[in-house]
Amino acid sequence: YFFPLYVPTNNAVYHILDGSGGTAANNWGSYFVPGSVNGQGYNQDRETVANVHFGIPHRFDTGRDDIQLLYVVGNLYTGFYSSANDIGAANVTPCTPSAALPYCNPSTLANYWPGYPIPWLDSTYYTGQLGQAPNSNDVVAGVFPSSPTQRVYNYASPSGFNGTSYIDPSDRDTSSNAFAIEKLQYQRNFSSSSFLRFGAYGEYTNWFIFGPNASQLTFGAALPDYEVLGHIFGGNLTYANQLSSQHQLTAKLSYMTQKLQTYNAQFGATGLGTILSSYVDNSGNCYNFTTGALWSCYDAGSQGGLQDDGSINLTPSGAVPANSPAALAGAHWTMTENGYAAQVDNVTPYFSSAAITDVYHPNEKLTVNFGARFDSFSYRLNDLKSGYPTRQFWFNAFNRENCGAPGFAPVSIWNPNTLTFGTCPAGFTPMWNGSGPTPGVGLTNVGASTTTANVFQPRVAFTWALGPDTVIRGSYGKYARPAATSYQQYNTWQQDLASFISQFYAFGYTTPVHDVRPDTADNADISWEQRVKGTALSFKVTPFYRRTQNQLQYLAINPLQGTLAGLNIGTQVNAGVEFSAQYGDFSRDGLSGILSYTYTNSKVKYAAVSNGASVIDTLNNYIAQYNSYTKSCNPSVNPAAAQPGTSAYAACGTALWGGQNAAPSLVNASASPITNPYYNQSAQPLLSRDAWYAPYDVTPAPFTAANGFETPDVVTMILNYRKGRFAITPSLIYSSGSVYGSPLVYPGYVPQSCTADPASTPLTPGVSCTGSYTTGTGAVESPGAVFLPDPYTGKFDAPGSLQEPSQLTLNLQMAYDISPRLTLTLIANNVYNKCYQRGRAWDDPNTCIYSNLPSNVLAPSGNFLASSVTPVQVRYPYGTWFNNTQLGYTSELQPFQVTVDLNIKL
Repeated sequence: YFFPLYVPTNNAVYHILDGSGGTAANNWGSYFVPGSVNGQGYNQDRETVANVHFGIPHRFDTGRDDIQLLYVVGNLYTGFYSSANDIGAANVTPCTPSAALPYCNPSTLANYWPGYPIPWLDSTYYTGQLGQAPNSNDVVAGVFPSSPTQRVYNYASPSGFNGTSYIDPSDRDTSSNAFAIEKLQYQRNFSSSSFLRFGAYGEYTNWFIFGPNASQLTFGAALPDYEVLGHIFGGNLTYANQLSSQHQLTAKLSYMTQKLQTYNAQFGATGLGTILSSYVDNSGNCYNFTTGALWSCYDAGSQGGLQDDGSINLTPSGAVPANSPAALAGAHWTMTENGYAAQVDNVTPYFSSAAITDVYHPNEKLTVNFGARFDSFSYRLNDLKSGYPTRQFWFNAFNRENCGAPGFAPVSIWNPNTLTFGTCPAGFTPMWNGSGPTPGVGLTNVGASTTTANVFQPRVAFTWALGPDTVIRGSYGKYARPAATSYQQYNTWQQDLASFISQFYAFGYTTPVHDVRPDTADNADISWEQRVKGTALSFKVTPFYRRTQNQLQYLAINPLQGTLAGLNIGTQVNAGVEFSAQYGDFSRDGLSGILSYTYTNSKVKYAAVSNGASVIDTLNNYIAQYNSYTKSCNPSVNPAAAQPGTSAYAACGTALWGGQNAAPSLVNASASPITNPYYNQSAQPLLSRDAWYAPYDVTPAPFTAANGFETPDVVTMILNYRKGRFAITPSLIYSSGSVYGSPLVYPGYVPQSCTADPASTPLTPGVSCTGSYTTGTGAVESPGAVFLPDPYTGKFDAPGSLQEPSQLTLNLQMAYDISPRLTLTLIANNVYNKCYQRGRAWDDPNTCIYSNLPSNVLAPSGNFLASSVTPVQVRYPYGTWFNNTQLGYTSELQPFQVTVDLNIKL
């Protein structure tokens, strides 16, 4: 496959290949070069286990107690094909400025791009007091985390950009998972029928992702600096007693807590973060440092810090005009950001539980196991106010400058074209009420707190022997899963937490705390086990059913930065049947075998979040945005499109776009007419909020999470033929394949954002379309792209609407007993392995799982390029799913493999 090093694009939101970087000769992308797709280039696994038991004899009986000491330590280290040499730099040379490489000029930061080889993305920090006047002497340099320190630093200083230090072209990005477990257990055996067991344990775990190459690449597939540390401590107490031949009682208490930190560094073009000083008055209003006009706190006109020439200037102007708004308000420079930037999670869990079980055995035919478990899940949330001197400044600034609406991201009222504040678009409410955040609409910060969820879980199971050849088994139980700490509260190292948590605004979250609860499942199954009398054949049939309430659904809020959210919005139902049959005995001469078949029907329905919005609404907003450009949403053509409460009004998103997009041509910022390519297309139906959908590990988002995990049919057959010392065992596995599909996979350009009419450049129609434009109300829209119906299916693909290939695999094992203590075994895997394609345009005979294009960050070119000049790698909405978030997972056909094993019994 390939991985693009750099794709020049005018579309800053999604980095869609649009032809702005080249010509037809180089596939419209001068840096669209081939390379490896972040596959594993090196893997090292180290594991050590020591498990020791000590018996302590009793003084007055023949029994003895037991002490166990357990120690486990290990590490899994992976290096990826991500170095400059792997990506495609066959002859790596220093990057020097030239006409051919205009982006290779470290002296001017505004047009600085690394080229070959890749430089270290070092950082600049401010060590002085935030919320006070700036001091340039407090600007210091810092190296890229975990990088070599004996080198020149690449950083911005008060005098300009300093240093040019490159990563060794053979150095790869890496991932490391280390773990350690220490356990002490003491068991007091009171008698042969009762004991008391106490155990205490400690665990250490980490996950370090080191991606210096990826940090400098538009499509880097590893996080630059991701660090997860866990220290886990717990204990449990178990008492068991065989009260009689009919009752066996077991009771257990347990407790666990963890000291966790998840650190996900967020790098920009200049390192970890940005050093900022803001020109503000005592009320936190921002002003232009040159004109003195009221200004956006997020615009460079009110900020000091990194300049275009690479220098740090924290107070970039002299006095503003007398009697200007800034002068009258007493505006002054104050430090508001120190250059540190990372998502960080330090939530502490405290879990405790109690359980009791009785095994009731009234006779030889019936055994009943019944009991209950009580779990208490508590989380200590952090104080996100103390220790952040300018955090409230940024919350106030964000609320002053944005408007909110259920189901949508906040919309800024600052117009970067006219450099003035506008008004909220239709359907949006100001997030600032004049004196503070609007209740329920504006963003607010939080102090420390604790949250607790308690769950009671009854369970029962039975085994009933109807006769020597027939057994009936059944069970029912309620089970709880605690929510991960990382979804309870969101924090950052940067002071501007408000901008970060605004990513979750569409789902009703206006604070860093998310009300995430444990999800619970009711599980039931019953089985009929039968041996066919007088034969060597037996079989088992097991229908099963599981219903999960408040299921935690994961959403990729920002897949580029690895930001996920968890919402208790799922109701999932899994129902099916398992059948297995066994004939003969594998250890005896003759033919024997096992056949199993499992059918599973799994569906999920999504509930609304607290603000009434649903994740389906989020998908529908993109569909409605497309529809808003079609003729069906022009009120003069379809009056229902302008009538609230009608299906056409909803499908056209009239409340948000007001029918203003539904015209044959639209005007850009220069008032030039731009052809609307969607006007004569058919409006598409919205997805049903109340429908049941295929389960996805992560709910679909733009260019990410387009595949599910339900596999309806799985068949396994194992045959064995033994003759004396020789045995041959073929196995056949069939899978019907899972499902995939997402409405957010194929992009189109935004007509109003184009600086030239796309019709004038038919091969590269979207080359001038930035994806950002100003509405008639002065609001700035930055959608990046309009999502289009899949051109190969003719519609927006609903989750689970496409079928993955089915797969058939044949394996073979042969064993020969050389002696009673010596056995030679040959295993041939994938003797036959094939994935049966479904006839799609993107079919590849080596692919068994399709989804969005690789790594969640690569977009198809959509209608930005004509199909005839689009590189095949970005031509289709779907492709091979490499699933880089799960390092050991593969979706491609595996090669034929032979293993020879010699087993010696001493």
